[in-house]
Amino acid sequence: MGTRPDIKRLQSRLDSYRLLVEEAKDYAIFLLDLEGNVTSWNLGAERIKGYRPQEIIGKHFSTFYTEEDRKAGRPERNLQHAFKEGRFEDEGWRIRKDGSPFWADVVITRIEDEQGNLIGFSKITRDLTERKRAEDEIRKLKEDLEHRVEERTAELKEANKILKQRTAEAEAADRLKSQFVSNVSHELRTPINAIIGYADLLKSEVYGPVAGEQREALEGIERNAGDLARLVNDMLDLAKIVSGKMSLERTQVNLGALIEAVAADLRPFSEKKGFPIRCVFERELPRIESDASKIKQILVNLLSNAVKFTDRGEITVRARKRGDRDGVEVVVQDTGIGIRPEELPKIFDPFHQVDGASTREYGGVGLGLAIVKELLQLLDGEIRVESTYGKGSAFTFLLPMRGQPDSTTPS
Repeated sequence: MGTRPDIKRLQSRLDSYRLLVEEAKDYAIFLLDLEGNVTSWNLGAERIKGYRPQEIIGKHFSTFYTEEDRKAGRPERNLQHAFKEGRFEDEGWRIRKDGSPFWADVVITRIEDEQGNLIGFSKITRDLTERKRAEDEIRKLKEDLEHRVEERTAELKEANKILKQRTAEAEAADRLKSQFVSNVSHELRTPINAIIGYADLLKSEVYGPVAGEQREALEGIERNAGDLARLVNDMLDLAKIVSGKMSLERTQVNLGALIEAVAADLRPFSEKKGFPIRCVFERELPRIESDASKIKQILVNLLSNAVKFTDRGEITVRARKRGDRDGVEVVVQDTGIGIRPEELPKIFDPFHQVDGASTREYGGVGLGLAIVKELLQLLDGEIRVESTYGKGSAFTFLLPMRGQPDSTTPS
């Protein structure tokens, strides 16, 4: 860097500034020799860095740098920059005597004699820790705010997109449903009733004798026409429920007797396939105030599905009063084909079918469970399903007591 400076000559040049520099308390002002060793120390340096003059003079200025900076050779590069460019300014972390860090603004300036020879460096340091802390806090708050605004904006955009999509889907579905139900109501009910009526007249031999094979064919016509009539009625029922046009007739309902009656109606179909329908109730099942016809439709739909999708094992209907809630719980459990996990959230959607193969094998258009859910909502009830694919399903619905919860009847 040059010839070793004459320290006495350097001190002589700075005598006029000594008093001002030594008494300054807000700035650490001191001198370095060519090697970077401290040669002077003012009150500001003592206050900011914590060293007394006798503790630091003669030591290398890298003492004030962090361990990481020292290992990276940063002090030497800073001094070399001041030597080449005449001045070096930097902000960064520095270390006090007690080991605590502080954020410093540092200026290192090259000092020359009258002939332009390098004789040392001056170093001025300001403690900007409070400003740095405030800036960091402001920056953090700003970043957090920007992040929250971005997240909230994205959420609102996505919610708005979903809302628009669902609104459009709902409107399209409503239009399709209204049109479809209207067409079904006007175009199918009359001819279906006519088919059923004429088939009954033929079976009754109003138009002449009927042979055995002909009677079997007529029974097939009646059976399929009846299925079609039920499908039409299901669609009309669903439309009434959704449009709010279905009324309720609340009475005191003997739920145990109602379940037994529905099970008895469907047992011939399950027994034909080789499995029973069992009813298991509490010793005393409370009466509830509800609409018996709607509960019957719920039970018929659930048990019909259970019979349809079960080939072996059994179907069990359990009913009990809920101890933790004011209501009665009914479980329809089967050992049928079960439902895949990905299909469970959609099984109560109108016209939803698990897959095409099931539709072809078991029939139906996917209205039964949708009607069950809508009817239960109409009755202030609820339903859930648990299923293991290949092993069976359990549909559990809850009906509120509504009327006289203390009135009971043996099941």
